[in-house]
Amino acid sequence: MDTNRSFSGTMSTPPSPDSPYGVISTGGFFLMFLLLMLPVIGLIAYIIIAVNGRNQNRRNFCRATLILMIINVIISAVMSIMFYFAAIAFVGTVDDALKSQGTSLDEILKNTNLKSDSNDSMLLKLLDRQGKDE
Repeated sequence: MDTNRSFSGTMSTPPSPDSPYGVISTGGFFLMFLLLMLPVIGLIAYIIIAVNGRNQNRRNFCRATLILMIINVIISAVMSIMFYFAAIAFVGTVDDALKSQGTSLDEILKNTNLKSDSNDSMLLKLLDRQGKDE
């Protein structure tokens, strides 16, 4: 068995860090993440690097991250709208249930002092009132 085989292709050296395809070091990624974590400055840096970054690896990373940000914003908006309509439907069903018992959510909120009481004491007052009405 011949252990001294040669490769059919040529061996190339890795690109230098100054080339457009240079390898980014761990410290380079760390500093890039720190810069990109800043709220407004980071977003501007993402856009600048994605559009005309010198290093192809950084440019592709920033493009992919911007795409993920856009997907995240879309999913968050859809979920927020769904939660809003679910909350509206829930409040409507609670108000309908209270009206069937002879009261309404508006009356309960008018008779409860929300400014000076905490939420716990408001809940206790509502429970006490409901116990007295029965």
